[in-house]
Amino acid sequence: MKRFFPHFFYLCILCSGHFLCAQDPIEEDPELSYYDKLFHKMEFGVEAELRGELLENFDFQDSTQSYWLHRLRLNTQLEFRPGFLLFAEIQDAQVHRENATGFPLVDGSLDSNAFENLLDLRQLYLETSSGKWTARLGRQDVDIGYDRLFATNNWRNTSKTFDGGLLQLELAQDRTFQAFHFAVTPVDPNGFDDFADTGNRYYDSTYSGFIGDDSRLIDQASLKYFWILRNNPDSNDSVHTFGGSYIREFDGFEAALEGAVQAGEFSGKDHRAWMLHTWIGTDIAEIGRVQLAYNYASGDDDPSDNQHGTFDHLNPRNHKFYGNMDLNSLRNHHSVDLGVRRKVFSSTDLTLGFFSFWLDEPETDSWYNGGRSPKRSIPADGVDSFIGNEIDVQLRYRFSKLFWLDAGVSRFFAGDFVKQTGVSDADPVFLFAEVSYVF
Repeated sequence: MKRFFPHFFYLCILCSGHFLCAQDPIEEDPELSYYDKLFHKMEFGVEAELRGELLENFDFQDSTQSYWLHRLRLNTQLEFRPGFLLFAEIQDAQVHRENATGFPLVDGSLDSNAFENLLDLRQLYLETSSGKWTARLGRQDVDIGYDRLFATNNWRNTSKTFDGGLLQLELAQDRTFQAFHFAVTPVDPNGFDDFADTGNRYYDSTYSGFIGDDSRLIDQASLKYFWILRNNPDSNDSVHTFGGSYIREFDGFEAALEGAVQAGEFSGKDHRAWMLHTWIGTDIAEIGRVQLAYNYASGDDDPSDNQHGTFDHLNPRNHKFYGNMDLNSLRNHHSVDLGVRRKVFSSTDLTLGFFSFWLDEPETDSWYNGGRSPKRSIPADGVDSFIGNEIDVQLRYRFSKLFWLDAGVSRFFAGDFVKQTGVSDADPVFLFAEVSYVF
C-alpha cells in the first residue's frame, strides 16, 4: 500500500499532460507552427561531472579504496502555457576502476545504489502554479528548506530523488507553507528505477509532512517550523518529528537555534528522541566567514527496554554538516565544529572545517556513520565517549559560471572511543577532485 501513491502520481501526470496538450496553450495565430502552439516555451539543460576519490584507512588499519565516478544528466522543460510545465531528466552514473578488495567495499549491484545508475529516468514531474501557490507532482529533487533532516543528497553519485507531491503556498511576502508526501526512489543500477522494496527501512519508508517558513512573525528574524512523519509498516516504524529553527541577525552576527523532538514507534518500540543544533557566524576582515556550531542528538540509554531513544536521522544531507568523510551522523551524537569560508583569489573559494565528535550514550548505543548504520556497535562498559577530530580543506576554482573544479583533503584523528573498541592502527584520510559543468 505504501507504494501505491507514486503509481497514482504518474497516472495523474499522464492525464494532466493529455489535458494540457488538448487545450489551446496560447491564442491562435495563423503564423505560428503546430509546435509553437503546443509548447509555450521549451528549454534544455546538461549537467556533467567527473570525480575521483581516494579513501585510506577507513577501517582504522592499513586499507585503501579508490575509484572514478562519472555522472551525466540531460533534462528538458516544456512549458505548455504560463503556469503549466513538464520537467524530465535522464541520468547516467557509473563507477570505474574501483579496488575490488579495498575498504569500504564498492558494490555496483546493490539496490538502492550509491554509485551506478545506467541511463535511467531521474526526474519526471508536472508543475502548475497560479498566483500564490505552486504544486509539483511526480519524481523530483526535494528541497523543503530543512536539509538537515530531509533533502536530495547531490554528493552521492546517483543522488536521490523522490516520488510524490509537493504543494507550496505563499501566504504573504516572506511567509510560505509547504505540504508534501514522498517515497524515496530506489536506484536499480541495471534496470528501471521502480518502486520495489529494498529491505532498507529508510528507502522503503514514506515521508509526509509540512514546513513553514516565516520571516514576518518576528522582526529581523527567520522562523521555521515543521512536522515530518516517516512511516514503514514492514519495519514497524512510525516516527513523528516536530521541530523548528530560529535565525536572527544582530550587531554584525548571525545566530540560530534549531531543535526537534520525536515520538511514535521504531521497530515496534516506543520512540522518544530529540536533537539540538545551534550556531553563530560573522564576517571577519582578512579571514572570511567564520561560524561556530554545536550539534546534539540523543542516544539510547537502555537497548534492552521497550523504549527506543536514538534520534532518527530521516533522509538528510550529511557531510555538509558533519564532515566530508561521513564518519558521523546526527544519531547518538555530540559535536562542535568551526568553519571558515573565504575567497583567496577572484575565482577561488577556500573552505576550512574542524570537527570534534563525542557519543551521547557511549556504553549503550552505537557509533553511526553518514549512512545511518553502526560504524562500531554497542561496546562494553567503561569506554570513553570521545570519537575523534576531523579536519577538512576544500577549494573551488571557477573557470566560468558554468564550469568549475572542486578538490579537497580530509583527515580523521581517532579518539579514545575508537582505540578502546577495536582496531585503531591508522587514521583515515580522504582525498577527492571533481570537475563539474552545468548548462
